Amino acid sequence: MKNTINFETCSKCGECADVCPSDIILKSDDGNYFFPEELEYLCVKCCQCMAVCPTNSVKVNGFEYGKDVIDLQHDIPDYQHFVNLLATRRSVRNFKDKEVPDELIQKIIDSLAFMPFGFESGVIQITVVNNRKKLRESLPLFSAFYDKMVDWMANPISHFFMKRAMHPAMYATVKDHLLPIIKSGHYKLESGDDNILRNAPCMLIFHSRLNAPEHLEDCWIATTIAMFSAITLGLGSTIIGLVPPALNKGKGIKEVFAIPEENEVISALILGYPKYKMKKTVNRPKNNINWLK
Repeated sequence: MKNTINFETCSKCGECADVCPSDIILKSDDGNYFFPEELEYLCVKCCQCMAVCPTNSVKVNGFEYGKDVIDLQHDIPDYQHFVNLLATRRSVRNFKDKEVPDELIQKIIDSLAFMPFGFESGVIQITVVNNRKKLRESLPLFSAFYDKMVDWMANPISHFFMKRAMHPAMYATVKDHLLPIIKSGHYKLESGDDNILRNAPCMLIFHSRLNAPEHLEDCWIATTIAMFSAITLGLGSTIIGLVPPALNKGKGIKEVFAIPEENEVISALILGYPKYKMKKTVNRPKNNINWLK
């Protein structure tokens, strides 16, 4: 089945052709809009054409009105309510000893159905670990990985190759921030403290095929939306940057979380009910703005 436009119901307004990012909706000599078969492979299935059509005349292959393309709700928050939501977000590292119902996790995942994507929808895979016991059992693997990092950075040969393999920003983060913390013993488990996953009851791991187009950007978009979705459900969250490197480079850790070996882990978000309620927010300086007019 191909993309189609119903000529009988089409109002010929041309909005579908105007919003198509790939410019693959053309106008025939008799005024009808249509998808040329030879251009249809360029369709990215964004469904903008279906969303803008006033008569539901456009049909993108695989998408249906009422099921995949649905009417918009009109209770959109104004700017101040949006800013208030942003201000509410804090990195939560202290959680109540309380499980998160699967229903709430599913709501967070459902909210990602409306996220923008870079090129191809559906490239993100999410592993939900809603099991505090399993997360605790994984801690020695993470701790051991970062203990080894100290040795790797101390060895001139491995240090040389690590520096070459890393993006300069990542190398600076490891050398100037992460390494001193590791050396301090912060991530060791002997004290009984969990400074890696913060005793969170739940973690979402975002990953994708390594060759999936723009999967890096899509995973970060999904992580950010999930973080704000959690707030609306009374949950707190924090992105844990320690998780992806260990999963991607640590031997056998992906297997623990049933993540395909060929996938690249991009981000990890821990979730739970906040132990403390923040009374204030932090207004960060905005001094890196350059207006060009």
